[in-house]
Amino acid sequence: MNPFQVKMENEIRGHVVLLPFPAQGHMNPLLQFGKLLTTKGIKVTLATTIFLSKSIHIKPSDVSIETISDGSDETSGSFDKGYLERFKEVGSRTLKDLIKNHESSCNPVSCLVYDSICPWVLDVAKELGLIGASFFTQSTSVSSIYYHAYQGVLKAPVNQPTICIPGLPPLNPPDMPSSLYALSHLSSLTLDLLMSQFSNFEIADYVLFNTFDKLEAEVVSWMTNQWPHIKTIGPLTPTMYLDKQIKFDKDHPINLFKPSESPYLEWLNAKKLRETEELKLPIDFVKETSDKGLVVKWCSQMEVLAHEAIGCFVTHCGWNSVLEGLSFEVPLVAMPKMWDQPTNAKFVADVWGVGIRTKANDKGIVGREELLFCIREVTEGERRKVIKRNISTWMTSAKDATDIAGSSYVNIENFVKRLASI
Repeated sequence: MNPFQVKMENEIRGHVVLLPFPAQGHMNPLLQFGKLLTTKGIKVTLATTIFLSKSIHIKPSDVSIETISDGSDETSGSFDKGYLERFKEVGSRTLKDLIKNHESSCNPVSCLVYDSICPWVLDVAKELGLIGASFFTQSTSVSSIYYHAYQGVLKAPVNQPTICIPGLPPLNPPDMPSSLYALSHLSSLTLDLLMSQFSNFEIADYVLFNTFDKLEAEVVSWMTNQWPHIKTIGPLTPTMYLDKQIKFDKDHPINLFKPSESPYLEWLNAKKLRETEELKLPIDFVKETSDKGLVVKWCSQMEVLAHEAIGCFVTHCGWNSVLEGLSFEVPLVAMPKMWDQPTNAKFVADVWGVGIRTKANDKGIVGREELLFCIREVTEGERRKVIKRNISTWMTSAKDATDIAGSSYVNIENFVKRLASI
């Protein structure tokens, strides 16, 4: 039995409000953490924006859903400085209202777990006397890079041939997050937002990372020596895939897109295990490749990766996707584009050895020949056995971290004990 699946206690041991940044990749790991807390007797409420609540698809769970305002209740707020300022101003006020509405209940709010790019939530927690836990959705390695940028050690755009940061391997400029390497108006705004994660993290009660100790051992050691309140609690992938005996969790419980019903799983079920497919890109792609591939508007990445027919995963290297690939023992073809993805791709290929990083041509495009070469290399090439062995080792380490006495298990248990003691 997975140790995270414990019998719900009769008495609630605390009330946690989760506040993610309103984006799919930020919401899922935070909500998965919330679901895990409910199995330990913690009442959990997800605070989402009014506009987002009208369009998200939420699977039934023990996590309650309540709304706050980001100042854009009727339309989707554009990602700009004005929106971020409104989110802080209006979000702070309406979040306080949400918390105060529970003051006279039998389960008043005792803790705020918030997305690290919303550091203003800690001000709300401090004002109301609550535990404040900053939740980082990126790796500790990428976070360390942003921290050094925040401290002024790194200047954007980076131009030195080799970048050396404590706990990290030597990095080249293309290995850096795009907001530090390819500076533009958008990346400059993003860099300011990402550096703001460190504006008050030192005074948070907890700083939580969706990773596990062994995966990023050196940088985790460096950061926890500096700040003991940093805790690793991952990987926060649905637990039924880390232990096939557990059936309570099948997928991430929240989606910003309506999933296709089931044709992608039906298609996968008809394929041989770990079958490789010939890559063809005719003009009429969907029609001409109907027997080789399937194009859908959206699907559950979790369900696809868990399927035994999957031979490899061509990924943009978002942090959630990397963790899911590792957890499900799927070799990776890394094709990063922006933000933290280049750094994650560096670790996938050169540090963990669980995949291959594609190479773009002079125009910055990954051509069909390059992609085909990488796919064949991880599925049937010379490096296939080494990659499979490495990814199996990391999958085992991920399970160990979440098992009884594992690093992530212990950190979560101690967090729950703190909540229960209030």
